[in-house]
Amino acid sequence: MLNLFKLFKRYLKIRKQRAYFYFWKNRLNFTINKFTQMGLINKTLPEDQITFDGHKWETLDDFILKFNLNLSFPEFINNDQQEMIKNFYVFFFYQLAYKTNHKKIKIVFLKKQPYLKKDKTSVNHFKRLHYYKFLDQFKQIEDYNVILREILRKIL
Repeated sequence: MLNLFKLFKRYLKIRKQRAYFYFWKNRLNFTINKFTQMGLINKTLPEDQITFDGHKWETLDDFILKFNLNLSFPEFINNDQQEMIKNFYVFFFYQLAYKTNHKKIKIVFLKKQPYLKKDKTSVNHFKRLHYYKFLDQFKQIEDYNVILREILRKIL
Protein backbone atom coordinates (compact mmCIF):
# COMPACT_ATOMS: atom_id res chain seq x y z
CA MET A 1 0.00 0.00 0.00
CA LEU A 2 2.85 2.38 0.86
CA ASN A 3 4.52 1.71 -2.50
CA LEU A 4 1.29 2.46 -4.31
CA PHE A 5 0.99 5.74 -2.41
CA LYS A 6 4.57 6.69 -3.34
CA LEU A 7 3.94 5.88 -7.00
CA PHE A 8 0.75 7.94 -7.01
CA LYS A 9 2.53 10.85 -5.29
CA ARG A 10 5.35 10.66 -7.86
CA TYR A 11 2.80 10.56 -10.69
CA LEU A 12 1.06 13.69 -9.36
CA LYS A 13 4.39 15.47 -8.97
CA ILE A 14 5.39 14.68 -12.57
CA ARG A 15 1.94 15.66 -13.77
CA LYS A 16 2.22 19.01 -11.96
CA GLN A 17 5.67 19.55 -13.47
CA ARG A 18 4.31 18.72 -16.93
CA ALA A 19 1.46 21.18 -16.41
CA TYR A 20 3.98 23.93 -15.67
CA PHE A 21 6.08 22.84 -18.61
CA TYR A 22 3.05 23.42 -20.86
CA PHE A 23 2.30 26.64 -18.96
CA TRP A 24 5.77 27.88 -20.01
CA LYS A 25 5.45 26.50 -23.53
CA ASN A 26 2.07 28.15 -24.20
CA ARG A 27 3.30 31.55 -23.08
CA LEU A 28 6.47 31.16 -25.10
CA ASN A 29 4.45 30.26 -28.18
CA PHE A 30 2.26 33.34 -27.66
CA THR A 31 5.24 35.72 -27.46
CA ILE A 32 6.98 34.10 -30.43
CA ASN A 33 3.82 34.51 -32.50
CA LYS A 34 3.45 38.18 -31.48
CA PHE A 35 7.05 39.03 -32.33
CA THR A 36 6.77 37.08 -35.60
CA GLN A 37 3.63 39.03 -36.56
CA MET A 38 5.52 42.24 -35.84
CA GLY A 39 8.39 41.09 -38.07
CA LEU A 40 10.92 41.20 -35.23
CA ILE A 41 11.86 37.51 -35.32
CA ASN A 42 11.53 34.63 -37.76
CA LYS A 43 8.98 31.98 -36.83
CA THR A 44 10.37 29.32 -34.56
CA LEU A 45 8.59 26.52 -32.74
CA PRO A 46 8.69 26.26 -28.94
CA GLU A 47 9.49 22.56 -29.40
CA ASP A 48 12.80 23.64 -30.91
CA GLN A 49 13.60 25.48 -27.68
CA ILE A 50 11.93 23.62 -24.80
CA THR A 51 11.25 19.90 -24.59
CA PHE A 52 10.21 17.68 -21.73
CA ASP A 53 12.96 15.16 -22.45
CA GLY A 54 14.85 15.22 -19.17
CA HIS A 55 17.65 17.52 -20.39
CA LYS A 56 18.71 19.91 -17.62
CA TRP A 57 20.56 23.19 -17.79
CA GLU A 58 22.77 24.26 -14.91
CA THR A 59 21.00 27.60 -14.36
CA LEU A 60 18.20 29.65 -15.84
CA ASP A 61 20.83 31.97 -17.34
CA ASP A 62 22.35 29.04 -19.27
CA PHE A 63 18.93 28.14 -20.62
CA ILE A 64 18.17 31.76 -21.60
CA LEU A 65 21.56 32.11 -23.30
CA LYS A 66 20.91 28.99 -25.39
CA PHE A 67 17.39 30.17 -26.18
CA ASN A 68 18.60 33.62 -27.29
CA LEU A 69 21.38 32.12 -29.42
CA ASN A 70 18.77 30.04 -31.26
CA LEU A 71 16.53 33.00 -32.09
CA SER A 72 16.45 33.83 -35.77
CA PHE A 73 16.06 37.44 -36.86
CA PRO A 74 15.08 38.87 -40.26
CA GLU A 75 17.93 40.58 -42.12
CA PHE A 76 16.48 44.09 -41.69
CA ILE A 77 16.45 43.91 -37.87
CA ASN A 78 19.27 45.96 -36.37
CA ASN A 79 21.39 45.05 -33.33
CA ASP A 80 19.38 47.28 -30.97
CA GLN A 81 16.16 45.49 -31.90
CA GLN A 82 17.85 42.11 -31.48
CA GLU A 83 19.02 43.15 -28.02
CA MET A 84 15.49 44.35 -27.25
CA ILE A 85 14.08 40.88 -27.99
CA LYS A 86 16.84 39.17 -26.04
CA ASN A 87 16.21 41.45 -23.05
CA PHE A 88 12.52 40.64 -23.27
CA TYR A 89 13.20 36.90 -23.09
CA VAL A 90 15.47 37.34 -20.08
CA PHE A 91 12.60 39.15 -18.35
CA PHE A 92 10.08 36.62 -19.69
CA PHE A 93 11.84 33.53 -18.39
CA TYR A 94 12.63 35.09 -15.03
CA GLN A 95 8.97 36.10 -14.69
CA LEU A 96 7.81 32.57 -15.45
CA ALA A 97 10.40 31.21 -13.02
CA TYR A 98 9.01 33.54 -10.37
CA LYS A 99 5.44 32.33 -11.01
CA THR A 100 6.57 28.71 -10.88
CA ASN A 101 8.53 29.28 -7.68
CA HIS A 102 5.60 31.14 -6.13
CA LYS A 103 3.54 27.95 -6.57
CA LYS A 104 6.42 26.04 -4.90
CA ILE A 105 7.10 23.97 -8.00
CA LYS A 106 10.61 23.05 -8.98
CA ILE A 107 11.59 23.93 -12.54
CA VAL A 108 12.40 20.47 -13.82
CA PHE A 109 14.79 21.44 -16.59
CA LEU A 110 17.11 23.41 -14.25
CA LYS A 111 19.66 21.93 -11.87
CA LYS A 112 19.82 25.13 -9.80
CA GLN A 113 16.59 26.98 -9.06
CA PRO A 114 16.78 30.77 -9.62
CA TYR A 115 14.49 31.90 -6.79
CA LEU A 116 16.13 30.87 -3.55
CA LYS A 117 15.25 32.93 -0.48
CA LYS A 118 18.67 34.55 -0.32
CA ASP A 119 18.56 35.54 -4.02
CA LYS A 120 15.01 36.86 -4.44
CA THR A 121 15.80 40.57 -4.23
CA SER A 122 18.76 40.48 -6.59
CA VAL A 123 16.91 38.21 -9.04
CA ASN A 124 13.90 40.54 -9.11
CA HIS A 125 16.21 43.52 -9.66
CA PHE A 126 17.88 41.66 -12.54
CA LYS A 127 14.48 40.82 -14.06
CA ARG A 128 13.29 44.45 -13.78
CA LEU A 129 16.50 45.76 -15.30
CA HIS A 130 16.01 43.66 -18.43
CA TYR A 131 12.35 44.64 -18.67
CA TYR A 132 13.24 48.34 -18.66
CA LYS A 133 15.95 47.80 -21.27
CA PHE A 134 13.37 46.03 -23.43
CA LEU A 135 10.79 48.77 -22.85
CA ASP A 136 13.20 51.58 -23.79
CA GLN A 137 13.54 50.10 -27.28
CA PHE A 138 9.97 48.79 -27.60
CA LYS A 139 8.55 52.30 -27.05
CA GLN A 140 9.88 53.26 -30.47
CA ILE A 141 7.47 50.86 -32.21
CA GLU A 142 4.18 52.32 -33.40
CA ASP A 143 1.18 51.32 -31.22
CA TYR A 144 3.51 49.53 -28.82
CA ASN A 145 1.07 50.00 -25.91
CA VAL A 146 -1.59 47.69 -27.34
CA ILE A 147 0.89 44.94 -28.11
CA LEU A 148 2.69 45.33 -24.79
CA ARG A 149 -0.57 45.03 -22.85
CA GLU A 150 -1.47 41.81 -24.70
CA ILE A 151 1.93 40.30 -23.99
CA LEU A 152 2.04 41.34 -20.35
CA ARG A 153 -1.51 40.15 -19.72
CA LYS A 154 -0.47 36.73 -20.94
CA ILE A 155 2.73 36.41 -18.93
CA LEU A 156 2.07 38.31 -15.70
